Amino acid sequence: MAGKGMHQDKSKLRGKESALAELEARCQELGIKVVYDDLRGEGGLCRVRERFWLIVNRRVSVATKIRLLNDALKKVGEKAAETPIETSTVARARTGHKSS
Repeated sequence: MAGKGMHQDKSKLRGKESALAELEARCQELGIKVVYDDLRGEGGLCRVRERFWLIVNRRVSVATKIRLLNDALKKVGEKAAETPIETSTVARARTGHKSS
């Protein structure tokens, strides 16, 4: 019986690791640089100039990593939705000038 429970635990871990890999890929698509390092806390999202960085403690559980990546994706997604159109693009549209 113990073998069956262990198999289910490994299957759950593989599922979580797969979800983590998918979230990492989505972060990359949105331009979020994900870095794993030794930290005192869990980690978090920050922005350096115009680039988002998610720094994650490499020793936290896979579930915590998933939560941190999900939170970062939500925050960056909200920021992207709030970002106004570049002023020069609006000015070109009003004047009829095309970009070179």
